Amino acid sequence: MKEKLIQEILKIKKSHQFKTSSEDLLGFWFDGLEGEALSMLLQRDGVDATTESPCLKRYSESTGLTHEQAHASVVIKWKDGFSENNIKKIVSSLKKNTRKLRKMSPTWKEG
Repeated sequence: MKEKLIQEILKIKKSHQFKTSSEDLLGFWFDGLEGEALSMLLQRDGVDATTESPCLKRYSESTGLTHEQAHASVVIKWKDGFSENNIKKIVSSLKKNTRKLRKMSPTWKEG
């Protein structure tokens, strides 16, 4: 199920994955938005996501993420026992909120 979630998230336009220090943390960055704003919107939708992960700064340096990529990153907490409904909820929230934030971004260009 975890691989299914990852693959569904990577179908979102301009989404990218990075490795984290823990198997239960899934790291992604999304071009054209701020990770902090995205994590707050995801949390509002009941998704366990953050930009405050201790691994984020360490892995942004060790994986070669640029400052902009790290700034556009979120970490999603994977929980054993996630169902198809959990995956749909996370992906739906990500799609909705990435669109919303990109519409507001002065630097985002569709394409």
